[in-house]
Amino acid sequence: MPGTGSQQNAETPVKFALIEAVKNHDESEVKRLIAARVDVNEADYQGKTALIHAVQNNVDIEIIKVLVENGDATVNAKDSYNRNSLFYAITKSKDTAEYLFKKTDKLNNSNVSRILKFFLESLCTKRHDSHPTIDEVVPLLEAKGLTSEILASSIVNILLCKSPLLLTSMIDNHRPRNSDHLMFHLHEKRKSLLGALKEACECKFMENYPKKESIKQVLEMIGGDHNRSISDILNSLKEHDPDPNFADSEDNTAFHYAACLPWMKVSTESIKETCLELKSFGVAWNRTNLQDQTPLLICLSGSMEHLKDDDKLTAMKGLVEVCKFLVTGASSLKETTQDGESVFHLVIKLFQQGFEIPEQTIRQGVIDEMMKLLDCFTPLRVNKTVVQQRNDDLNSPLHLWASLALTTPDYTSCVTPEKTFKQLLKVIFDHLLNCGAKNINDRNKKEETALHFCNTWGAVKLLMDVGANTSDKDSSKRPPLLVAASRKTFLRNPPYFYPDFYLDVQRDSDSDVQEEAKFFFATAVDKKLDPWKVDKFDKSVLGFLIEYQTYDLSKALVEVACLVEENSQDTSERILVSLLNAICKDESLHTRWKVELAKTVLSCAKEKKINVVNEPFDFCCKTMISLLVAMEENQQPAFNDETSIHCCVAQLLRSHGAELSGESYETLRAICPEIDQILENTPVQELVPWTSTSKEHKNVLHRVARRQECKEIGRTICCQASAGSFGNTDLFVGINITSGKEVAIKRIKKTQCKPNLKKLYAQLDCEQVIRYFLHLDEIDHVYFVFELMEGNLDAYLDVDALVKLDERTSLCGDIVKGLKYLHEHEIPHFHDHLKPTSIFYKTHPKLCLKITDFDHSQPADGTSNTYVWSSPEVLKKLENPSEFSDMFSCGLLLHYILSKGKHPFCPDSSTSTSHIVSKTELNIKDNNSKVEDSLSPEGTHLVKNMLGDKVDRKSAAEALDHPLFWPKTKKVDLLTAVGNQPEFEYPRAGRLVVLSAVETELEARFGTIVKHVEWNDPGNVHMPDIYKEMGKMRKKRKYDTHSVVELVRFIRNAKAHVSESTRPTSIRKLLLEDFVFLEYFPNLVMEVYKAVTTHGWDQTREEIKYALKK
Repeated sequence: MPGTGSQQNAETPVKFALIEAVKNHDESEVKRLIAARVDVNEADYQGKTALIHAVQNNVDIEIIKVLVENGDATVNAKDSYNRNSLFYAITKSKDTAEYLFKKTDKLNNSNVSRILKFFLESLCTKRHDSHPTIDEVVPLLEAKGLTSEILASSIVNILLCKSPLLLTSMIDNHRPRNSDHLMFHLHEKRKSLLGALKEACECKFMENYPKKESIKQVLEMIGGDHNRSISDILNSLKEHDPDPNFADSEDNTAFHYAACLPWMKVSTESIKETCLELKSFGVAWNRTNLQDQTPLLICLSGSMEHLKDDDKLTAMKGLVEVCKFLVTGASSLKETTQDGESVFHLVIKLFQQGFEIPEQTIRQGVIDEMMKLLDCFTPLRVNKTVVQQRNDDLNSPLHLWASLALTTPDYTSCVTPEKTFKQLLKVIFDHLLNCGAKNINDRNKKEETALHFCNTWGAVKLLMDVGANTSDKDSSKRPPLLVAASRKTFLRNPPYFYPDFYLDVQRDSDSDVQEEAKFFFATAVDKKLDPWKVDKFDKSVLGFLIEYQTYDLSKALVEVACLVEENSQDTSERILVSLLNAICKDESLHTRWKVELAKTVLSCAKEKKINVVNEPFDFCCKTMISLLVAMEENQQPAFNDETSIHCCVAQLLRSHGAELSGESYETLRAICPEIDQILENTPVQELVPWTSTSKEHKNVLHRVARRQECKEIGRTICCQASAGSFGNTDLFVGINITSGKEVAIKRIKKTQCKPNLKKLYAQLDCEQVIRYFLHLDEIDHVYFVFELMEGNLDAYLDVDALVKLDERTSLCGDIVKGLKYLHEHEIPHFHDHLKPTSIFYKTHPKLCLKITDFDHSQPADGTSNTYVWSSPEVLKKLENPSEFSDMFSCGLLLHYILSKGKHPFCPDSSTSTSHIVSKTELNIKDNNSKVEDSLSPEGTHLVKNMLGDKVDRKSAAEALDHPLFWPKTKKVDLLTAVGNQPEFEYPRAGRLVVLSAVETELEARFGTIVKHVEWNDPGNVHMPDIYKEMGKMRKKRKYDTHSVVELVRFIRNAKAHVSESTRPTSIRKLLLEDFVFLEYFPNLVMEVYKAVTTHGWDQTREEIKYALKK
């Protein structure tokens, strides 16, 4: 406001500790800080030093002395108003003033006059007890050069400066209420000012001044009961030769005060006369006061608030006259207020004041005068930069224009004798454009454009017609429509979002409110005014509509959202989620129609096959927690009919797939188990048909089936999050929409995808190789759809470390079968990619392993995961990968499975991972392996073969015929066939025939095969019983229990006769079901197998040959 300084934020307490101590009258702290060498002359944001603050706060003079004498405070240091401590001292304390005047040098006449002027004006305010009198101050100033001529000149100049507002007693009857306007202060000061000037004129110092009586007569004339004209007072002052450009202590001239007359019910004629007289007297009209205000800006800064409605038209007419006078008299139009506001800012503010006048006739007259006021500022008079000027908040005149609105919903009536609001709004808009307003999308400090400021639909349309950006967001991330909702424009004329929107609606007697509301949002969407956006505080248009219980607009917005056809599923999901979030975050206990809104949104989401429930469900839980906590504090029941509104919404979300998880839900269930029970019992709809088999991916597939965080790829829907990435390949878990099968989707960059990959996948048909379903092409990627596996081999061994030997053997067989298929069908690009991460497992319908990584869609990465599973010839780069190298890798995998995760070439101990890798590779090259003792004899034999020289390695087909993969019955069949051979038929005792090579080899392996001294030793728990039972045969035979050959014959005979009716059931079970011979002699089969194959019996003995081929 003119004449007073605006307040600023307090400075940091450390930097201005001395100032704070002075304000607190803390003498000891002041002394301490000075002793600590604090800068006593440090000034604050207003340029005020500690000394100035001490004087202004009227602190004890002892503190002032400490500042001056101990701290060397500068008495003449000036603040931002060019005032030193002497100015304030003469208005506070005689003692302080006397002390400081003694501490300063002689002042020049200009400084003496300014101090005197400041003192005289201070007498106008309410004086405190210690306020010095004129007779106390004059001697101090006299000592510094004050003369009676200077005092008289000050009195006369003040009279001239204040003359426009001291001439009429009418001012007393119209006290302003706007404390921000200059008139308020003038009204308060008028009588006291005249009294102060009279007191100064009559002081002892003026006794001998020759023109004293003349000045007194002028004062009596102004303060008398009869009104005097401006010419009377100016003529009476001329003989005293006043300064026409004299300004008061706030730098206001006579023209500043003359500019206030329109707001004081002064007639237009009197205003004209005053302006002309001041002009002829030579008063400058472009001078700015301390607040950077020219008389023109003072005039336009007024307010009609203090005026009665009947006086507002008079005031506006006077305002127009003053502005015309100043503008035609070359008053500067480039100046701005201290807040940076131009004449256009101020004129538009006056328009809004006019729109708020309730009485129509007066309002029309005032607005009509305002149009004349606007015409004062034509493009010919105004530089383009003026209309482009932005205030301290960076608001342009267009920002303020956009905010214009009526206080009533009647936008059809005329606001001037000839124009409606809509027409007038366009006239003002066109005027601003013609004057140079062009930056339609300028942003203020809050990043708001003019479109964000719109309070009417008319303003919105006018801005959009000239290119306003509808997508711009402010600093709170709010687009224009959301800002309007936050200002509650929809409450000005329900059910219209903007109060004047009904002007765009073709109304008739059958008009439906709901349809009109829908028409607005449909129009807004068509105009790209996004009504779905959410700001950074999670506020939305629907949120505000629900908060203020505007049902028609809320329902219309939801229904339009459901009808909008967006370009992408992601956009549709964003819209629907934002609507549900708004519904769930609202804490109202009475807007039960929120449930219907939620149903509408969820039905739309289901139709569009979008899951949108988890985020809203979390907000719903948080809202219920907040309400329940409040109820507990108010000692209300924890669960009642009121909270059921939110519970109903939560049930809806749950039924559409919301997950009962997360921190908010856990808190809710702890607070209110009743709600938890309701939600637990709510049936959940699955939007995608699904046959559930996977255990590892069950949770992810549940979300996919409910269309949560998912995307569609052809007829497959999958989780958005990748289940794994490998080079240029990403894997996703999903469901085939048509069949309901669980699938895995492999995404490969087109640039890295082999051209014949689709053909390769299509020819795969093996139970131990992953099954391929289909492929899809996109711009940058190719998608291949496979059966879903649970995880790779490493994952399986981690999860199921206690796998039984039979299962581990079966899993080894799966790998060999898959490898046999790939080799026999000559699948290209396969070799040297066999490792634990390329073997996957599944558990339904049975546990099995499948080979997956055989497409080379990404280049080999050269990491340990590749090389430590390679053959020595490949590592040594002697040969390219082949079937032989595959069998070596297969042997490593078999050992890995049978030993539960151990690599046969891995060093026993190492200090780092890199050392393990390098050492393992070196061991492979040097054939330095260590097969685990835990492997079965069959497993050890086959693994060693596969890890041996490449020419001796079995093929995949040959490996499948190895005893490792035989069932127990086949193993017993081999022993039986060998025991049937003639060489084994005769007892060892008394035998004359030389032992065959097979017999000799077996006998030599007795220690390996039999762990005790005799094979019927009680250490083999049931062998004595079986041996005894077999001794009951009619044709008795005595066996040499120290002979392997006799053991094989015994097993043959036991099996041949075990089914006889005389045999006990327990013996039958031991031999036919438990296969105890294999348990007691685990090395027997493998030693027999090696002997017969080494010595050719597998080729020459038909019965053995047959047993091997079973």
